[in-house]
Amino acid sequence: MQAIQVTHYNRQHWVALNDVPEPTVGPTDVLIEVQAAGVNLTDVRFATGVMAPILPTKPPFTLGSEVAGTVLKVGAAVTTFSVGQAVYARLPHTQMGAFAERVAVAANCLAPIPAGLTFEQAAAVPSAALAAYQALTEELSLKAGDQLFLPRGAGGFGLFVIPFAHKLGIRVTTSASPRHTAVLTALGAERVLDYHTTDFATELHDFDAVIDTQGRDAIPNELKILRHHGTLVSLAALPDWKFARQQGYSFPRQLIFGAAGLGFTLQARHQHKQYRFMLVHADGPQLCHISDWLADLHLTPTVAATYSLEQTQAALDQVATRQTAGEVVITR
Repeated sequence: MQAIQVTHYNRQHWVALNDVPEPTVGPTDVLIEVQAAGVNLTDVRFATGVMAPILPTKPPFTLGSEVAGTVLKVGAAVTTFSVGQAVYARLPHTQMGAFAERVAVAANCLAPIPAGLTFEQAAAVPSAALAAYQALTEELSLKAGDQLFLPRGAGGFGLFVIPFAHKLGIRVTTSASPRHTAVLTALGAERVLDYHTTDFATELHDFDAVIDTQGRDAIPNELKILRHHGTLVSLAALPDWKFARQQGYSFPRQLIFGAAGLGFTLQARHQHKQYRFMLVHADGPQLCHISDWLADLHLTPTVAATYSLEQTQAALDQVATRQTAGEVVITR
């Protein structure tokens, strides 16, 4: 079969379309005929090697972590899915391979595709929606009425975290280009700052939490707007010691990651605040819960662009610009 592979790490995130062996289906796995695969910044970071220190992956390897498709085969121990069923998943970091004709996925990572969603729309859900759900329910301890700031909320992540937070009664402020204000307000944002004209670091204060998607350069200003004992959760800056321990890394690697994030950890502590790093993880039951939320909130994922498998390089190029409102998807 054909698959998109990273043959060597490179700054230009170049990939290759290769012939690869068919996936091996273990007793707890499900073989999926890929109908659509989501493309996100994590894929770009894997191709450039940025993710290698956190999640070591040796080229060549098949890229892609979001999949929607139909079940072709189930492992001997799988009882929850059947051949022909439409499913979607966020693949584990150790089991990537969505940019291919077929992929084997652990059954506990899968969920049935919500009624009314196309394969393309379903493929746009797992990574961003799970990251939003996990940030709000696992990393943060927010209650109704608390204030959350999300910078640059018009991306795929913001299109889930804003309505999810609103559902939980959390007051959300975000920043975006003015052309996205109406959409973000409709999703539940209480306030949308124009990032062209407004400096959030001087405009905002006493927030309970910030979810960072912009990386290390944004951390000092994001910490600045938090109240005492407020929490900043980053999906894009530096891992910290707590993250390394949760991942089960060896003690030497825990020390390395602890040192990497030490500056932000100490900066937060000095201000009586908290800094955390998170990495989204695959979880089928959570994805089932998210499916219910999508129905309750009448959310339909926004697919900004579609590409064929052969056009994956162009898809990665578009995602790397960080200028796309909505998700980029590879389709059959």
